[in-house]
Amino acid sequence: MDGASRAPGCSHTRTLEGRGSEILALQRALDEAVEGRGSVVLVTGEPGIGKTALAGHALAVARDRGFRVLAGSGHPLLAELALAPVTEALEGSSPTAPLLDPRAWAESGPLAPSAAIHALRSAIVPSKGDPPVALFLDDAEHLDALSLALVHSLSRRAPRVPMLLLLACGLDGGRAIRAIDTGAPVLRLSLDRLPDDAVLRILHPAPPHGSDSSAGRVADHDREALDRAAGLPLYAVALSDGAPDAGHADGPARLPVPVRDLIDRERGQLGSRASTVLDVLALAHRPLDLATMAAASGWDRERAGAAVEALLRRGPARACPDLPADRYVVAHPMYREHLMERPPFVRAGLHARLAGALERAGERAAAAEHYLLAGPEVGGAGYAAAAIAAAEHAQHDGGPGDVVRYLRPLTEVPIPGLDRARLAEALEALGTAHARLGDAFSADGAWQRALTLAEECDDADRAASVRYRLMMASMQAVDVERVARELTPEDPGDPGVSDTLPVIPPTSQSTSSTVEKLERDLAALVWAGRFGDMRHLRAAAAQVVRAAGGDDDPRGRGVEALGLTVLRVLDGDIGDARRQATRAVAELEDSGWAAGAMSATRMLARVAVLGGDLPTSLRLSREYLDLVLRDGGPSEECIARTWLGFVHYLRGDLDEAQDQATTADTVAAASRSMRSRVAAGLLSALIAAERGRTGRAHAGLAEAERLYRGGLDRDRGLGSFAALVRSTLALRAGEPGRVADPDLGVLDSFLFLFCLRSVHAGIAGAMGHDPTRADRQARFLRSRGPDSPVLDAFADRLSGLSAASAGRSEEAVGLLRESARRLDELGFRLHAAQTHVEAAECAAEGEPAVALADVERALAVFEAQGVSWWTDRARRLARALGRHPARRRGPGDPPLTARESEIARLVAIGLSNAAIAGRLFLSERTVETHLRHIYAALGATSRIEIARWAEGDHSVGTPG
Repeated sequence: MDGASRAPGCSHTRTLEGRGSEILALQRALDEAVEGRGSVVLVTGEPGIGKTALAGHALAVARDRGFRVLAGSGHPLLAELALAPVTEALEGSSPTAPLLDPRAWAESGPLAPSAAIHALRSAIVPSKGDPPVALFLDDAEHLDALSLALVHSLSRRAPRVPMLLLLACGLDGGRAIRAIDTGAPVLRLSLDRLPDDAVLRILHPAPPHGSDSSAGRVADHDREALDRAAGLPLYAVALSDGAPDAGHADGPARLPVPVRDLIDRERGQLGSRASTVLDVLALAHRPLDLATMAAASGWDRERAGAAVEALLRRGPARACPDLPADRYVVAHPMYREHLMERPPFVRAGLHARLAGALERAGERAAAAEHYLLAGPEVGGAGYAAAAIAAAEHAQHDGGPGDVVRYLRPLTEVPIPGLDRARLAEALEALGTAHARLGDAFSADGAWQRALTLAEECDDADRAASVRYRLMMASMQAVDVERVARELTPEDPGDPGVSDTLPVIPPTSQSTSSTVEKLERDLAALVWAGRFGDMRHLRAAAAQVVRAAGGDDDPRGRGVEALGLTVLRVLDGDIGDARRQATRAVAELEDSGWAAGAMSATRMLARVAVLGGDLPTSLRLSREYLDLVLRDGGPSEECIARTWLGFVHYLRGDLDEAQDQATTADTVAAASRSMRSRVAAGLLSALIAAERGRTGRAHAGLAEAERLYRGGLDRDRGLGSFAALVRSTLALRAGEPGRVADPDLGVLDSFLFLFCLRSVHAGIAGAMGHDPTRADRQARFLRSRGPDSPVLDAFADRLSGLSAASAGRSEEAVGLLRESARRLDELGFRLHAAQTHVEAAECAAEGEPAVALADVERALAVFEAQGVSWWTDRARRLARALGRHPARRRGPGDPPLTARESEIARLVAIGLSNAAIAGRLFLSERTVETHLRHIYAALGATSRIEIARWAEGDHSVGTPG
């Protein structure tokens, strides 16, 4: 039979990925065989490395080139059957073969070894005029003695005849190697495991959609497949051919048949002792020392050591040279998946023994994993304690997924004797881990159970902590009624919750826990900032200060500083607000309270914007995001990214702002965090409104209203955000009457959004020829921040627009230019550019040259950010001042619009303006306007240059 067709796996040409040099070496060996200079090629490597596939490829090439191809395979069960692999190769290919049938030897007695070898050599070695021969013997380490003698004889003849002798053997192929004649030319090909890029090409013969592994970015599912393949082509091909996921802790592996057969064959050659140690190593999924392996397998150290030596020699196990001595791992993860096919009760017992051995070795986190896999019935008393200890370790050095994996079984199976207070602590940690993973439903369930247990145990501190988490989660889920019930005192005489405006009174319940009062009062402060007015916010902040005042604990001092920060903002004392927020950050970081430190850092970043310090706010916003990514969950990440995007918006970096908004929306959608998703969507809508994409902005507003079913305006922060989007759209549409004045008795939780709404209201007043409205908003801004340069600069802008509306042009120019200068210095580039244009419009008649310089500077900002409405306004003003600025392009943008490109092509075929107008059903004046734009965009000076550009000479399209 044709050896190429018999070689298992050779049809999987992808297994040849990464074997280019070996393929070239085999092709050279075939070339030399054709020329009469035969050789011996020895291919070695561990099981699954691709020895048979590589040989199969070489045999297929040999057959195409006219070789006589012979192939046989050794096998441990046939090692006593003399010459069986060779007769397999010769079967049906030579008249000599029937004489060598081993069954005939059994009937008539064995042939003399020398006669048998002579007959076989004559049948294999080509005579003069015969085609070249390629003989492949697979699994050569299992060849019988006579076959090895024949290999020795053939290797001696090979250099003088057109023959290739190809042997494949495992790492323990010493017998086959020693059989080769020492004088024969031997090509040694030792196959190594494939690098990740070659494995990825096997997994994805065409590049996977959305992946870019060449740039070092590998998708999670590909990373898992890379780990499972471990560089072995056979396993990579099996995975790419659709083998179901395997290796789950609680389910069967379902390995592909060729992989299972390979591992079964390897295991069949091991004794029971080595097989048990292999099971322990495979199940451990981590390096083990000899003592742990011995304890888990039930053997003494000496017997376990002998078993390990056998595993190392045959290949299923390997040492870890980069770890302390006496550490070993299974050679390939699929050995573990093979073990998963055994009955669960068998694995459970092995998990329990391994957990006990690891615990005695001091590896509690690893022991916990195996206790969990064994189950409480098998794991016994160590199960719960180990799980909680492992979760505590994972909170610091692992991730929320590990915490859930360790602790979730505690909620599913009764654990006799487990301390209830300890279980409440574990359930709180479990809820926090669920929240970080975005599973709000599971988090709520774990926290509710933790709260019940904490109250039953009279653990007031634990109950306070859990209650605070539940309230904050309810706010994020827009469950306003539930939080209001938690925060409202039980006394029916106290104010309750209004249908339209929740009233949050100071917390008055008596409690033995200072921590509980602090956390409840802080939750009330957050609530008032989102749903109350300034009166409620002031009352909540004052209660926080009273509750925390005089507390020597860093947490108490930090919470007090947060309350004082809010009070100072309400008083308009931005300088002291910033000092208090800085103190809050320092105290809460010292206290180790991650949630408090995040809140304080967020507050300080927002106060820094109110003070006009954008660089500091940007730095703090990034620090806040880093804190959230380390200690927070998806909802906190969305808040952090939305705020960071808003700071970028203020800096005039709309692309970066949109990137943060998009990421926040993606995270929020995956975690079902409604409030965060609404905030991210409103930021995107604001950016779309600034860029003149009104349809997208209106769609974003509608989606926010749909998601926030309780009504956006009920939430002060989000309502203010939505109002800012609406006012931006109204101003861009030239409809100042649709811009509403903000309620001066309300301060939103984003702080600066409220001030921007005041700016928009003032601009609308000036546009509507109502200078008193602009003046009123300017006075409000100055009252909010007498020591805030940015609020003062915005107030000057509104005063300048008011003066312009009243006809006081000289006064208006001075105020607007001073405002633009200060906004530029503070980093508010987009707003500064807008103010420059407003100043230039006032100065156009008296100072045209200065006005033109202001316009061109602003135009560069607008075009870089794609702010179409302001770009068009600045261009119109520049043309009125006698300048036709070239249109700037972003990277990759065409220099002309679709209509302009069409007109350029008609110019190229020689049509006049009148003819172009008739062809396109335009007026001749419109064609002339388009042509002016084309000249400016291309930097062209004649119709000939426009024609050259239209015909493909795009060197014209680089205006100087």
